[in-house]
Amino acid sequence: MKKNKIILTLYVGIIALSTIGLGASLAWYINSNQLFVNAIDITIAGDSDLRISESDDIDSFVYEIDHTESRLHTVFEPITNAYSDDWIAQKKETPVFYDDTLNWQELNDGSIKNIKSDGYFSQTLYLYSDNDVYATIDPTDTYLKANASFNNAYANELYNRYQTSVLDEDKKFKDLTVEQIEERLNKLVEAMRYSILIPDQNSYKYIIIDPNKTKEENKVVEYGGLLDVDVDGVYDSYINETTRYEKVYGDISNRDKIVYKDEMLPVDSQLEDTTKDTSAFNAAHKAHTKLFDKEASIANGVVFNTEKSYGLYDFAPSNYLKPLEIPLTAFEPKKIVLTIFIEGWDLESVNYTMGATFDSKVSFKVDRPRNQ
Repeated sequence: MKKNKIILTLYVGIIALSTIGLGASLAWYINSNQLFVNAIDITIAGDSDLRISESDDIDSFVYEIDHTESRLHTVFEPITNAYSDDWIAQKKETPVFYDDTLNWQELNDGSIKNIKSDGYFSQTLYLYSDNDVYATIDPTDTYLKANASFNNAYANELYNRYQTSVLDEDKKFKDLTVEQIEERLNKLVEAMRYSILIPDQNSYKYIIIDPNKTKEENKVVEYGGLLDVDVDGVYDSYINETTRYEKVYGDISNRDKIVYKDEMLPVDSQLEDTTKDTSAFNAAHKAHTKLFDKEASIANGVVFNTEKSYGLYDFAPSNYLKPLEIPLTAFEPKKIVLTIFIEGWDLESVNYTMGATFDSKVSFKVDRPRNQ
């Protein structure tokens, strides 16, 4: 999880050959704690079964779109898809994202949710076909992957900086090799997501796609827990009257059943995981503080809501019913909203991935006729 802002540049992408595709390379740079998109170059191509446009004007649909659009000063930062059940039930026209830290039990029952209107890339698209068909994701031509050449170059830059830096924040990285730094940068893509919304009231659907999730790992992202938001080395806490409690952030049900341990530490603990760097997810427990007891809380009825995401393997041709099938009626534009974002509750959404570069591509294909 990263609270400082960064600079994003979106380079020209690779077109899909036999399906509709949106491709892009994204480069991340640290600079003055600000982030903005310098430019967006998108190339979209389609086959004879599908056409695409950024407008529902029938005359605008083509097999290939190639354009450049500047979007300056667009903030892009870790956000969360938590609480999505609320806006999905209301059938919102666009997805709603939140700040990934602002919802915790403060004093009696106060909780805060901060809607984010920026912090992610979102594009409205329209699909079109001459036939009644279902379109879906092409898993063989969709990805979010690390850009090895850019990450290697940046790893070398960081390595040289760490070797000569006199800053305390850099000292702990002096023993890292270029290969180790690059390996960390490559982990950024594990925190990245695609989401697709069909805002049609009759076929309303929203899904999250984690392109780097594998069937074997059974990855689960919890939308809640302890955090060290300011990364000062200890988990965040608050004072209720005269007692200090650890803050429990996120999308959690039955907050009134949260349980704290009776004993308090006389001094700060070690890092929760001493094999990893200090991060928002890995900190020490603060002395003289009521510590959150997760196991006892769950036993008492607290529920940590989890990410409902799909891997590309879920779109395999052998799966007759895909997680997403976009119903297209012949000669009628179908609106979808494609979003790329950093899931702030993913454990790889941490500081050491900042500066990484990744390549992204989303491809659509006709899955089957509507009469089947």
